[in-house]
Amino acid sequence: MKIAITVCVAVLLVVAGAINADEYRSRVSDFDDIWEEGTNWEKLVGENWVQVTESSDYPDSCDDSVWIRDGYSITLFCPYLDCDGQVTCGQLLIDDGGIVWLDGGSKLTMCDTETSVIHGVMTTSCTALQSTCLTAELAIDGMVTIEGNGGMIITEDIGDHGVSALVITGEEGRLTIDGETPGDTATSMSIIARSNEIEIQAELSNLGDVVAEQCEGCSPSINLTTETKGGSGGFYRATNGPEETDGGTLEVHVPMSGSCDFQILAPSAYMLIAYPLTCYAGDFLLQKGTLELTERVCTTGTFTGGHHGASDDAFLIIRKGANNPPINKLLYNQDCGCQ
Repeated sequence: MKIAITVCVAVLLVVAGAINADEYRSRVSDFDDIWEEGTNWEKLVGENWVQVTESSDYPDSCDDSVWIRDGYSITLFCPYLDCDGQVTCGQLLIDDGGIVWLDGGSKLTMCDTETSVIHGVMTTSCTALQSTCLTAELAIDGMVTIEGNGGMIITEDIGDHGVSALVITGEEGRLTIDGETPGDTATSMSIIARSNEIEIQAELSNLGDVVAEQCEGCSPSINLTTETKGGSGGFYRATNGPEETDGGTLEVHVPMSGSCDFQILAPSAYMLIAYPLTCYAGDFLLQKGTLELTERVCTTGTFTGGHHGASDDAFLIIRKGANNPPINKLLYNQDCGCQ
């Protein structure tokens, strides 16, 4: 659903005014326009938006709220391997149609002042000046929500630029995917790795999609390495891209419970579950590719392996447990209360 500009203005003024913040909005729409240049921003003065004239006057404080409008983009610039490329902001609102680019080696810290909302896209990039694409970091100290129709955090080469990996950190913060139609990547709010790795260390509440999609010549993956809060209808998928035949990789190294669906849908798709897992009303679909378990997994839902008429194999691997006797197993259609 397209978010009207008037609605976004109202939200920004009410929330930002409550914290007495400096309020910035994107002024330009070119990929090459960078966050750390004041003249690329407009600032709210009274009731009017005024172009910033000082190069050093750009959002870099927990008291600064930032609004990226539809059709506009801004890049957190990190041209060299040893660049600083670190900024901080309070509330960040990205409209549907707005883009925030995080260069490899850069770091964006989101403070705990107000909930930040992504209706548009946050993605990574890699400048031609870098001899090696470094990992970008999104540090969440507050609450960040992916919502709207198609809001996403993604590693994908949207323009003619390389793509770096992304790590999402945060000891106190939480990332929420507030999806209305989980399982449909065309409409659901998502975290998608299409061109490089995404590691999620921040607490995750998934009501949408976490998807690793393979692309030609690259090996994207999603790696969950911290606590998740599950969420009704959350999807975790290792699948092929729209026009490719291989698959991505999704690894779970954290405790997880709640309603969750797991799908492995491509010949080279791989999913590893390396932590005890309990799913209520969650289904496993191993259509193609490999599902490997190194811990006990229980779901009240179904398990489906293989695909009628498919020429590709599906593999379920259950590793021997470290306990004596080993207790690793896959249980489905169970109550999962005490196994």
